[in-house]
Amino acid sequence: DGVNYVYLTMKEYTGIFPVWNWDRLPGITNAPGAIPLNCATAKVLGSTTFVGGVSDGVYGVAAYDFQAPQKGKVSAKKAWFFFDDAYVSLGAGIASGYSGSSLGTFVEQKLLQGPVYVSASSEALSTGKHAYPKSAALKWVHHGDVGYILAQPGSQAVNVTLQQQVGNWNLIGATAQAASANVFDLAIDHGMGDIKDA
Repeated sequence: DGVNYVYLTMKEYTGIFPVWNWDRLPGITNAPGAIPLNCATAKVLGSTTFVGGVSDGVYGVAAYDFQAPQKGKVSAKKAWFFFDDAYVSLGAGIASGYSGSSLGTFVEQKLLQGPVYVSASSEALSTGKHAYPKSAALKWVHHGDVGYILAQPGSQAVNVTLQQQVGNWNLIGATAQAASANVFDLAIDHGMGDIKDA
């Protein structure tokens, strides 16, 4: 599925699960809302067999060729290259046949920890959704001592959302208790409809 968490303080995701948007987990490519999330669809495996990883104990590489088995099919070829204090995530062959849902690669969704800066502005972002079209050529986003560098500025639309998300612990099988948290969400927007993106 491509989920990938970035930990520095071990508190980045503490208590986020009841308010998480499960269609936008960090690292996945998905068409939110196109396939209802439930146990029946969550247990379905992709329809390709290529997946793997290798490590020398210090550095590592993981890769997979994903094709969703559901109607409309989201597909992507993704790889991660892990180094001392950084990793590189690459995607190619990203495609979707869903006509009514936007396809996105969701880079991050974690607790909001301080100001968020982007290469397009010298000011910290305010609460809300900030959409950067391809023409904005966004180069980087910085939040919580982590820099997210976009390899090909101008080749992708990027959305940065800083907002309070609400939910309930019973959504993840715990006792019924309301929850809310301020969340940082970073996504690459591949667009609507029949998508073929790199």
